[in-house]
Amino acid sequence: MTPADTARPRPAPAPPAGPGAAPDDALLRVRDLTIDFRLATGSLRAVDGVGFTLRRGGCLALVGESGSGKSTIAQCIQGILPHTATVAGGTVTLAAGRRGEPPVEITALKRDGKAMLDLRGDRVATIFQEPMTALSPLHTIGDQVGEVLCLHKGLSRRQADAAVADILAQARFPEPRRAVTMYPFELSGGLRQRAMIAMALAGEPDVLIADEPTTALDVTTQAEILALLDTLRRELSMSVLLITHDLGVVAHMAEHMVVLHRGRVLEAGPVDPLFQAPGHPYLKALMGAVPRLRGETRTRLTPLREIVVNTERLYAAKRRRGTAPAEAQADDHIMLRLADVEKRYPLRHGGLFRRQGGDVHAVRGVNLELRAGTCLGLVGESGCGKTTLMRLVTGVLRPSAGRVLFDAGDGPADVTAMDRRRLTRYRREAQYIFQDPFSSLNPRMTVREILTEPLLIHDVGAPRERVDMAAELLRLVGLDARMMGRYPHSFSGGQRQRLCIARALALNPRLLLCDEPVSALDVSVQAQILNLLADLRGALGLTMLFVSHNLAVVRHVADTIVVMCAGRLVEAAPAERLVTEARHPYTQALLSAVPEPDPHLRVRPEDLGATRASDPDAWPAPYRPGPDGATRWDDLGGGHLVAVGDSA
Repeated sequence: MTPADTARPRPAPAPPAGPGAAPDDALLRVRDLTIDFRLATGSLRAVDGVGFTLRRGGCLALVGESGSGKSTIAQCIQGILPHTATVAGGTVTLAAGRRGEPPVEITALKRDGKAMLDLRGDRVATIFQEPMTALSPLHTIGDQVGEVLCLHKGLSRRQADAAVADILAQARFPEPRRAVTMYPFELSGGLRQRAMIAMALAGEPDVLIADEPTTALDVTTQAEILALLDTLRRELSMSVLLITHDLGVVAHMAEHMVVLHRGRVLEAGPVDPLFQAPGHPYLKALMGAVPRLRGETRTRLTPLREIVVNTERLYAAKRRRGTAPAEAQADDHIMLRLADVEKRYPLRHGGLFRRQGGDVHAVRGVNLELRAGTCLGLVGESGCGKTTLMRLVTGVLRPSAGRVLFDAGDGPADVTAMDRRRLTRYRREAQYIFQDPFSSLNPRMTVREILTEPLLIHDVGAPRERVDMAAELLRLVGLDARMMGRYPHSFSGGQRQRLCIARALALNPRLLLCDEPVSALDVSVQAQILNLLADLRGALGLTMLFVSHNLAVVRHVADTIVVMCAGRLVEAAPAERLVTEARHPYTQALLSAVPEPDPHLRVRPEDLGATRASDPDAWPAPYRPGPDGATRWDDLGGGHLVAVGDSA
């Protein structure tokens, strides 16, 4: 069915309820929905006969990988499908509202008609995946939340301004009146997501669509956002349509779930029985791909599509050029040592060149050792100093105090004191994998240019050899060498991350610095990348520093985990011991905030509030730092260290 040019909602038929609600309890009914996209090469069926029902006050999750059709269904419900998309069949029906609004057949409305505009943001509201791009950078939070009140509630600008602070308080903003005049770039990721929630709540919607609302947020912020959404759903009697690939989020939030793959429903029903006994192999595979915080540690995750690593041809090509990895990488000498490293930034007020207010300690007194051939996991919330520490290791930033020492087997060298020649060599030996593969790849360069650029800069091989090496690198990460003429935008997120890994491996690094490399990927693609890194580490003798906010992910890849908070290290231990015997209150907070893919292990808001400890001044004795901020390690044995106050 194509959208008709109707200007007014018309009474909708009552299709039988799908999974998730009884017929008399249904609020949103999707029946046999089919959506096609017009492409230059023909028609693509993105959604094929999907049906489900969302009950009043309930939460239903659409689950699947990227490209399964989840967001396309959400766009259809909001009437914001792109012009290349056509509703080829089926209906989306919204039942009568709690304020007496009549039923509406959404697929019969003109997408840009007044009826659709009145519905969108009022009865149906959305929290988008990336709040920084969904919020206008040119308008204050107050302006953007108030706009909804002016459009849908008929309030004047003055009345809207007075009401915005109350709505922000409802979204649990810590300082709602101050936030009214702030811009999105002044807020953290979690507060930007709260601003999106406030915009959605302003219209008092019947249906709230949460499209990947916690992707790339750290685990404690994610737990707070999920708890907030669940509380608001119950308080305001909203229905929530949750779109996610994270089964831990589904187990925490949803009552019913619909599993999608390539636009089709493979399985649907209540969450508890589906998690206990999944019937379809696809859902079983998704569950096998999730790294777990509890239970037995698995040596490998189970991705839907395995990547086979074969280093023989790569080694052969490098041996011919005399650039094969040195056998010395297999020993266990200390490759990287950080000694009393600090990084301070001056606070500036009253103008660019007027300095007041002292310094901010981004990194404070960090001592760290990484042995060759091992993987060290660095865990903490956003803003704790993880990325700053990584930049200090690469030499991009210079420490305010302390030393960064790198030993490639020929003795330790201070990264900050290296001459140009030694620094160039170091940058070949230590390579970086960035968090966002799309922004870290040049969109104007082909894959061939991206992979041969490091070889060209460091004058490795002849032009023909560089191309051959690029082809072998692609095969190494499970991509086809025929893709070398393509550009980054033509790859999926997981494929782009594999391109980043291939580029990092081009120069035979000894040390691989991984900065949140899987935080924004599907669980199945995440499993692929984690298994790939583990295979490459074993095959190439790599040493890895793996940064993440997710302890479940780090538990899977790291030998040792170090926890960072407010610029300082607070706990370190072998991976399995840390997740089972954590002592520091901040580590316990991180562990309690990880949503496990088990409906019986939900993150409870009261537990999170009791254990959240990101403020060092709030830590109980003996963990609270001394008056000068100093701490020392308390050795618990077996490689388990915990930071305590210097006076403890």
